[in-house]
Formats: sequence, structure tokens, C-alpha cells
Amino acid sequence: MEKLAIGMTLLLIIYAAFAMLINWLFLSERNFKFWNSTYYIQKLQDFLQSLSYLRKLNKQ
Repeated sequence: MEKLAIGMTLLLIIYAAFAMLINWLFLSERNFKFWNSTYYIQKLQDFLQSLSYLRKLNKQ
């Protein structure tokens, strides 16, 4: 379970970096605003919450 969690977290971080890179390359800088980064941070928090929920289910 731990290895799975670490792997999924790494995948998510890579995905977020890739998405921000695509955004930066193909969209104008005018469209690349701060809310883009807060969107990815929010996604990361949701993901971590679901991971802690899975851990609780495992411990029961």
C-alpha cells in the first residue's frame, strides 16, 4: 500500500508539472494566471485526502 501511495503521488506531481508546462508553452502568458497553480494545489490536496481515507479503510 505504501509503495502504491508513493507511486501515485509521484505520478500526480509529474502530471501537474507536465500540465503547467503545456499551459506555459501553448497558452499566452496573459492567460497563465495564479489560479492555475492554485487549481493544481487543490487537486493535490484532494488526492492526499483520498489517500488518508484509503489508509483509514485499511486499518479497520
